[in-house]
Amino acid sequence: MKKFVILVCILQTYSSLCLSQTSTNQFDCFSIDVSEAQISVPFSGTLSPNRTDSSGTVGQPSEAFFPILVVFVQFKNEPSDQRNTWPQDSAPVYLNKMIAVQKNAVGDWWSWYSSETQILSSHWAEISRGKFHVISPRPSGNGGFSVILPKTAQEYFTFYNYSKYRSDSAIHHDIWGSIRSQGLIDWRPYDRWEKENGVFYFRPIGEADGYVDMIYKVMKSRGARVQDSTGAWTTIFGDYAGYASLGWNYFEPTVIDTFGTKINYSGGGSGLTVSFKGQLDQYIGTIGHEHGHFMYSGGHSTYSRVSYGFGYDLFYSPADMILNEYMTPRNATINSTNTLGDYSSRISGGGEILKVPITSSEHFLLVSRNKVSKWDRVMGGDVAQINPYSENSDYGKGLYIYHIRDSITFPGDMDSQQDMECADGLFDFDYTGQSAQQVVHDCFISGANDWYYYTSKKVLYENDSSNLYYEPPSNYTFRFSGDGISARDYIGYIDNRHIYRLKWWGEGEPPTNECNIGTDRLFTNADEVYTRFDVGGDRYDAWNPGYNEVFSPYSSPNTNTWTTNPSNQNSGIFIWHYTNSISGPSGLSYIKVYKGGPTETLSLDSVLHLTPPSRPMGLRVLPCDSLPTIDSYKRIKIRWNHNMEPDMENVLTGNKKYKIYRSKGNDMNDVPDDALAYSENLYEYLEAVDIHKDAMPYFVDERLVSTCTDQSCGATSCWAEFPVRYRIQAIDKFNDESVLSDFAATTAWDISGGEGSMEGDNLPTTSHGSVIPKVYSLKQNYPNPFNPVTNIQYDLPFDNFVTIKVYDLIGREVMSLVNEIKEAGSYIVSLNGSNLSSGIYYYKITAGSYEQVRKMILIK
Repeated sequence: MKKFVILVCILQTYSSLCLSQTSTNQFDCFSIDVSEAQISVPFSGTLSPNRTDSSGTVGQPSEAFFPILVVFVQFKNEPSDQRNTWPQDSAPVYLNKMIAVQKNAVGDWWSWYSSETQILSSHWAEISRGKFHVISPRPSGNGGFSVILPKTAQEYFTFYNYSKYRSDSAIHHDIWGSIRSQGLIDWRPYDRWEKENGVFYFRPIGEADGYVDMIYKVMKSRGARVQDSTGAWTTIFGDYAGYASLGWNYFEPTVIDTFGTKINYSGGGSGLTVSFKGQLDQYIGTIGHEHGHFMYSGGHSTYSRVSYGFGYDLFYSPADMILNEYMTPRNATINSTNTLGDYSSRISGGGEILKVPITSSEHFLLVSRNKVSKWDRVMGGDVAQINPYSENSDYGKGLYIYHIRDSITFPGDMDSQQDMECADGLFDFDYTGQSAQQVVHDCFISGANDWYYYTSKKVLYENDSSNLYYEPPSNYTFRFSGDGISARDYIGYIDNRHIYRLKWWGEGEPPTNECNIGTDRLFTNADEVYTRFDVGGDRYDAWNPGYNEVFSPYSSPNTNTWTTNPSNQNSGIFIWHYTNSISGPSGLSYIKVYKGGPTETLSLDSVLHLTPPSRPMGLRVLPCDSLPTIDSYKRIKIRWNHNMEPDMENVLTGNKKYKIYRSKGNDMNDVPDDALAYSENLYEYLEAVDIHKDAMPYFVDERLVSTCTDQSCGATSCWAEFPVRYRIQAIDKFNDESVLSDFAATTAWDISGGEGSMEGDNLPTTSHGSVIPKVYSLKQNYPNPFNPVTNIQYDLPFDNFVTIKVYDLIGREVMSLVNEIKEAGSYIVSLNGSNLSSGIYYYKITAGSYEQVRKMILIK
């Protein structure tokens, strides 16, 4: 049979940082022979099967599974990892939890295997939606093996005369010998599959192709650094987080038992290798990537389990699911509301992927990823950068939108056939002028001045093509565009140094040690730079009601075309994720999909009328030297980008309307309202402004004094800093309101000399000296969810009789919190739910004609 070659390349994972930007190549490649008949119908895999529910062209026998031998390997005296999950000269603490030893197909496929004690079996069953059983058929004991080698890495290298080839071979000889001594004498149960005429067959023991099907070899040492005869440092095997072969320095297959069963070390042979740090979640992530090279892709594709480096998926991306025939997308109903269930698809036969056509070939794929399955993880940066599968916060949940350039195909290497449209926006990134930053990440700290630091400088309203890398122009003016994930890989050279374009940075508070993560700016008033690993995906990428709802031709990023010549043309597509009902596996996202244009059912004007404006972008506080002076004091000035929607403009005046909101803390240790609930409107409304379409939008807050004053402490009062945050809202000519923008933060100075109000002179105050609110407001309770106590704040601009009552889910009153006359001011009332059961409750304020209802959740 004729063969051809594809390239299998090594993953540089999110947790394997190179030590310096002077490093050159971050991956290496090797050849794998693949039959021309690799694409079977139905698709059953390339180098190894991707399913166990069929054998050849017929249904699979009930006993069929894919055998995997899992082995953890460490050298003699190799130190424990920093978290002591893999102790020195001992098995990892999770050894007995890695894989099932018996097949189970009773009940629902997501319950076949425990995600806590049969990890790999559960992982693959959920990814494949019940089509792929992974088992370690050990005759006794648990599913994994632990091997402690009899020599150190240096002893192997020195004993075998500094030969990498011979050292690698000897190491494997000792690994297999140790496994045999632990009772695995007959290796034939690990050889059950054979490929014939491009199709995989499950064979009886002793009747397959004679090669072990799959070994997951997990090395505690990455590369195993040793010194050669000259004292120079080198590695015995590949210095990579993972590679799709067992041996780095290839040698002939080894006969492993008396029955002639063999192990093939080459790429695409009998197994794969992962190596670094000892963190279980990161091993799982890398194993899935390398095994993906065996099952469906010899190359790398962005936003995939087989992505090179970044834009990866820790589950399977929609394109991966479609290629493996685990899921089938359904077409969206245009100009209508579409419901979309959770991506893990536990209640849907064909899977939950919604397809929105753009052109005859281009389309968007929409998935609602809400962490119903432990393994459905797309966010690998931010708080998930250490343990993405164990991290189970609300961060990373929401609607993910993938732009598909053309029909989905089996990717070639470094292929960008898809892009994830990140909800936090598309930007020009510029080099900050700071020569470098130090990376602190997952028990790793780089040397000083290792990593060049880029920040977003300009909002872009266009399609993000998400190329894997971008070579700089000849004049080396280093500028690139993208979202936080697509800003990756290398840009070229500065002063003969290899400069990486990785966007590692966040704003907030750096970690206290290298094994922790930093604090996001939502929860701190610090504005320092820290390693948040945005390129791995962060909490701001998903589209969610209240955060960023509208993806349109006028948003950032937008729905413009990718490949039409010319590219970046208005698609007329609007995708509005306006609400959701996320409760268990049946949770639904509600998405309105419209397409407007001269040849469409609806015009663009009609669709604009039906949808709110997109989220305003580019809000910032202007620097001190540009702030206006009023009564000898500086005042805070904010600026932002005009919204691009045509219906924002008043045709008579040429103005666009925005509302200004502000939140402030009582001192620098008090974080404003964003830390409570980012999606809620917890800000004080200041005023609406009309700004001409040709003018740069700005607002001067005349009530607060800025940090730029040089006033010092007086005899009776002293100045102090207070945190202030602003957000804005776009209002179109139909009075439709956008969600609030991202916030811009600064500090203000107290000039009152008494109560620390942060407000200027002559402002109305209560009898207690605090400023009277301008509008009625009922704030979201905090904390929420709560157990059992929570606080509710409300504002009264006038004296009034006030009631605040609590109701259960069916409308029964369960508690009265306030029932009296209150003078104008701001109040906080506590609710103790000790006598209430867990569930959803509503609280309602009535003050004169003002009424407001909010939802809260009690979890005991």
